[in-house]
Amino acid sequence: MLETLEDVYAIHNCATSWREVDEETALACDAIAARALEEDPENESALWLYTQEDFLARVGRKRPPIPPPTIAQRIDKIERILSLYVEDRVHPLDIPSLETIVIDHTAVLDAMIDAFRRAPAGRARHAFIEALGGTLVDHERVARLLADELSSENDIDDICMAFHYGLKKRGKCARDRIANLAARLVAEMREGDDDWRHLWPIRAARTLGARLVFGDIPDWKRNKIAAA
Repeated sequence: MLETLEDVYAIHNCATSWREVDEETALACDAIAARALEEDPENESALWLYTQEDFLARVGRKRPPIPPPTIAQRIDKIERILSLYVEDRVHPLDIPSLETIVIDHTAVLDAMIDAFRRAPAGRARHAFIEALGGTLVDHERVARLLADELSSENDIDDICMAFHYGLKKRGKCARDRIANLAARLVAEMREGDDDWRHLWPIRAARTLGARLVFGDIPDWKRNKIAAA
């Protein structure tokens, strides 16, 4: 019998998608999450569940069963989360998720981008890149911003995952830059090296609709490309 959010996440962890979960079980999970939000509108576990498109589709919702936070509240939350990363006083797993902040207004996007530019390297930048990939507005602006960040090569995997999972075809303006990056990383591969930097650029380029041509390359490179 399902009773807690821990039970809900146990269901989630056993399924590839919420679409695989039977309707009765999914609705029971929805009821538990909705009840959790009634008791605490900032319950991160419940809020995160409602960021999952497959869960929303399975239970017939378009958004969480509570009034959405105001623009000002969302901007305040972005700043609070950034402060937690900058101060580095709590465990990263105890920092609220930026994914629960809906970016459906340019003011929220502006705040997210501004905070991203001030975020320290590592987990903080990863979190902001992931959140930006889920924007619901001004996709081309975000795509160009993230594509520009590829030049540093510090966050290649995170940025390419943001295109692959979040922006998808809406980030098409960055397709050629990511495809060129993938081609260069394949060219730089050396036999015997444990070099997988090409993996996420190739996946992102394919998601964006790029036609990748690597020419006459050795079989060992073809095998590593196939793994992507």
